[in-house]
Amino acid sequence: MGKNFKNPILFMEFSENFVKARPVSGVPVKPRTSGYPSISRGTIVRMVKEGFGFYRNFEYNKGLPVVEKFVLRENSLAKSLRYSFLETAKISLIGSAGNTGFLFPVSDDSELERICSVMRFSRSKSFEASLTHIENIGGFYPNEKLEISHNFVKKAVFDKSSGKTIRFKCFPFPDTAETVAGFLNKLGAHSLKIHPQIADSIFIEAYLSDYKPKLTTILNHSYICEISEPEMIEITEHYLRHEDLFSDCVMEKKAGETYPSVGIIDSGVAENSFLRKWESGKELFVEKELIDPAHGTFVTGRALACGESFGGTEFLDVTVMPGRNGTPPDLARLAMILRTVVPKYRDKIKIWNLSLGTNITSGENISLFAYLLDCIQREQDVLFILPAGNYSPLRDWNKDEPRAEDIITIPAESLFALTVGSVSHTDTNLTPFNSPSLFTRRGRGAFSSVKPELVYYGGTHEYRFGKNIPKGVFSIGKYNEIAEDTGTSHASPSVAGTAAKLYTLLDKAATVDTVKALLIHKAAGEAADGIYTGWGLPETPEKMMTTDDDTITIIHTGIYKKGSFIETSAVPVPPEMVCNGRFNGTVRITLSYRPPVSIAYAGYYTCVNLKASLGYYKNGKWTGLVTDKHLKYAPADPKAKSDFLWLPLKDYHASVNTACLFENLFLRLTASKRDFFKEPVLVPYAAVISFICKSSSNFKNFKDSIKENNTVFAFLEI
Repeated sequence: MGKNFKNPILFMEFSENFVKARPVSGVPVKPRTSGYPSISRGTIVRMVKEGFGFYRNFEYNKGLPVVEKFVLRENSLAKSLRYSFLETAKISLIGSAGNTGFLFPVSDDSELERICSVMRFSRSKSFEASLTHIENIGGFYPNEKLEISHNFVKKAVFDKSSGKTIRFKCFPFPDTAETVAGFLNKLGAHSLKIHPQIADSIFIEAYLSDYKPKLTTILNHSYICEISEPEMIEITEHYLRHEDLFSDCVMEKKAGETYPSVGIIDSGVAENSFLRKWESGKELFVEKELIDPAHGTFVTGRALACGESFGGTEFLDVTVMPGRNGTPPDLARLAMILRTVVPKYRDKIKIWNLSLGTNITSGENISLFAYLLDCIQREQDVLFILPAGNYSPLRDWNKDEPRAEDIITIPAESLFALTVGSVSHTDTNLTPFNSPSLFTRRGRGAFSSVKPELVYYGGTHEYRFGKNIPKGVFSIGKYNEIAEDTGTSHASPSVAGTAAKLYTLLDKAATVDTVKALLIHKAAGEAADGIYTGWGLPETPEKMMTTDDDTITIIHTGIYKKGSFIETSAVPVPPEMVCNGRFNGTVRITLSYRPPVSIAYAGYYTCVNLKASLGYYKNGKWTGLVTDKHLKYAPADPKAKSDFLWLPLKDYHASVNTACLFENLFLRLTASKRDFFKEPVLVPYAAVISFICKSSSNFKNFKDSIKENNTVFAFLEI
């Protein structure tokens, strides 16, 4: 790349020698009893039969499978599926309801009798023990479906419209799409759409007139699991025009030079824009007469901003949003566009900015929109940068006393994406510099995830003449003028541009997980709060590639495979961190990975968990110095923390002061998986480790020591 940095980051390349086989115990694990008495066998059989009979009483369920539910005791969740209940009864799971209930299908009367016979007569000790972990069992009834559809129900109570488009989450039986579509048609539904390419659930959307009296009938259908309101995809702008720009505000490309690339999925870039000299391609999904490129041009300018100029990064213009006279794409169409465009450019473009919002706040589980983005990011090896969403009217309460109104909007809860909020770019009489903008939305996200992870400058407000007046950030307008606007939509593209440049600088260490982990690891934490501002503001790409004199930073990337754990080669203890026989300083590890995910098991969304630890061996025994107890932003509530531990972004901060009885440290990555998940596992990951102490010779002396010891590290040639 022709660049040399002082104190460059070190890169530990993956080696198959790092992959260690997980020891297999020859002794089968036998379930222990829960300490509670089990439900009587007769009661279990009765409740299962009642659940089956309830649904079969309806004519439209005749001959259809029925889904039943069992609920585990609270202290049995960690061991939830390891007992012989499922194996002995030969029951296959089909999904979950909440965080304690698991769903299983009963296909017909003969299957019902077989299951009931096992439950009544099995004398297996393991089976008896497993029954003590079950708190309840029986039908998955409509009232429970209503409970998990509570967001829809709350809105429906106050909805005065006669008709509504509804999204139906259905169980994935072979005939589900055809059967449910026919059922809805008989209820007078029209404009039916079936979402394709959803692995473990089926989603159908339809418009129903006079829908409220029909909800009971709908939820009595054995194939329908949940109902919700589809999101409306939208963009927000408060566009102000200023003076015209000259063409030389956009840099010229140099022949033969390779540049970073970013995908911009938005309302398009103006045909005569000066920015087009940096366009690498165009994909158009809006009729030309309906295009209004104001938002898309502004967003692209923010991604390409470089000081007082624009350029240095190529962009792909993907036009998906029409102007005010057009109809925004629904999720089915947007998903089709993304599944067409992203694979086409995946080898060239790894970073994609999606400055689109919706009208629905995120909930305790992952939305269909966010799930689709997560699937694309895992399948296509890309990273989406998303805005946190804009709250309107402006927040008028103290940010330290958060309310539910300004939670992030769908799809900002996507676990594999980077979500970006906005902070004030200047001091005003309402918001100090670097404080959260009054419109920016906050976390936590699903499973207590830190959302947004990062913030950037998206504008602010000041109080004048009795009103809150927008004070925006600048970009290039659709008429090549200086334009001003506010919104998280204009914070995220700046981070996308930074991420694209960082990916290029990382060279052989470049993966989307490395980019994500390094952005978090190097974020300026002065503004960080884990709620509105996440880990803070990103550093420049060049600064992220270097360390201070007192810091050593190491990147390691690889792929976890099923049945193994990862343990790297020895990392020599930094000499400057040992004083009077004690290892003293700060160790930080940021881990990003992309596991398989499931929307059917809503409360158990991530199917594989990776956790990092840094430790040493003494007399052949492993001791961890940095472990899960050092996770930053981990919630105190036990249930929330249990969910948090399965998140695919982990940041460990440990202050260490211990007797230094070791010469080397090892990074270890261990995995666990959900018991219902049976597929082969390949999980890409990246870990960034920093050793920090008070000595300004920390980097220099560590560099000298690894050269003397001829270790596996290589300096990034950038």
